Amino acid sequence: MHKLQEASADKFTGWSYEYLSPDNLVAEPEAYVKDSVLAPERQAFKALILRGNDTLTVRGVQKDVDYAHEGLPIIISGGVPFNLSGYNASGSTYVKSALASINNVHQVPAENLSASLLDLGFSPRTRTDSDRTWYTYWREDTQSNKTYVFVHNDAWDSQLGLGE
Repeated sequence: MHKLQEASADKFTGWSYEYLSPDNLVAEPEAYVKDSVLAPERQAFKALILRGNDTLTVRGVQKDVDYAHEGLPIIISGGVPFNLSGYNASGSTYVKSALASINNVHQVPAENLSASLLDLGFSPRTRTDSDRTWYTYWREDTQSNKTYVFVHNDAWDSQLGLGE
């Protein structure tokens, strides 16, 4: 397991994310890894991030380990998750040992995940250079062969009508 000691500061970057349940990982036919990318025909995730406070299942972790062996990087943010759905002492032991057994696992601090991802060599599909919060969302339409990137700044702290 690789551990990133310190993440460098960076400007806001355009990462997107989605919650994946164990059922998403196990049952969906689009949930496979190709060229180190999870669901390449759908969301095209570059990495799977497990947060220290996430609740896991044995079945989900088994699939995570499979994906890691297929080349998908696993990022553990804020410590190895120890919450397991339902009481299962042997399952908890399995989760910890399974995550520790794979090579492309990177452990990073919970703070400043974006900087940690950049330090590990990941790059977002979209990027803004601003001191404001921007929200980005990436979608592809395979039927029309078009890619859409939505960028939104809600300007919650700006007065209306004041442009510079």
